[in-house]
Amino acid sequence: MPYLSLAETESDYLITSRREKCARLLSQPELHEEDMIELYIALHVVLEVGLNALLRRITLWHAQPAFDRREVINQVDDINFKDKTALFLYYGHFNFGQKTEQAKNHQSILKKMAHFSEIRNQLLHGHSISTFILEGQAHDSSVRRKMNPKTLAKQIGLFRDIIQGMIFYLECLDLEGRPLDKEELRKKYLDLSFLEKTKFN
Repeated sequence: MPYLSLAETESDYLITSRREKCARLLSQPELHEEDMIELYIALHVVLEVGLNALLRRITLWHAQPAFDRREVINQVDDINFKDKTALFLYYGHFNFGQKTEQAKNHQSILKKMAHFSEIRNQLLHGHSISTFILEGQAHDSSVRRKMNPKTLAKQIGLFRDIIQGMIFYLECLDLEGRPLDKEELRKKYLDLSFLEKTKFN
């Protein structure tokens, strides 16, 4: 298959390096505010780059052989990862068998993505991480209120739910008689093992 010759240096490096960064930070006995900022951003990179790469591979697998592969990649890369995910979930051909209820439960992936992306968007758009005093009382900014173990655990939970949902849909993807190495795609883009040794579960 032509798509198998796709060498994605940028995607592979970003996913692997950010997984390693997350695992390193999460193994620390204590996390400071700066560590949490790094974690929120790195975890989002793992999700967004991983899903973009996964859906690009699936699109190339599904595209007609006569299509220009470079043009397919350029056009798919112009679609944001949430929209690509929606197209995959609602226009993909799946065989759920006896798992229709699970499929319905995993439809919440898109809502979870919106909640998951909120912190990363605030951080990268330069929202204030501050505390100010008003009438003798301290008031934390919206972003600073998210710099705590409880919010981090929730963020990791959202990440897990999104990835597990994507694993479910990938496993149910109808191959229509054409070969696709689902296990290779799962290991490369939907791996959760880097979160195994964290207390934030």
